[in-house]
Amino acid sequence: MAPLEKKVLVIERQRLLERGFRFDYMTEHYHPDKKEHYCYCYEYGYRPLDQEKVLIVKDTRKKHFERIKKQMLSD
Repeated sequence: MAPLEKKVLVIERQRLLERGFRFDYMTEHYHPDKKEHYCYCYEYGYRPLDQEKVLIVKDTRKKHFERIKKQMLSD
């Protein structure tokens, strides 16, 4: 799958499976609130919207933390 040009994508679960996506591979879980649960695999996260659709997001949290880390090291 090509990198996301947008930060959010809704795609059919079956389409991901056909292209070799493995839902059991993940590097972290993220719970922004009690209703949502995202599974991340490096810089991309996903969460099911229903039985057929999956929401995919590009992680922007780490870029924010990297910028803060660089600022702290340069001070």
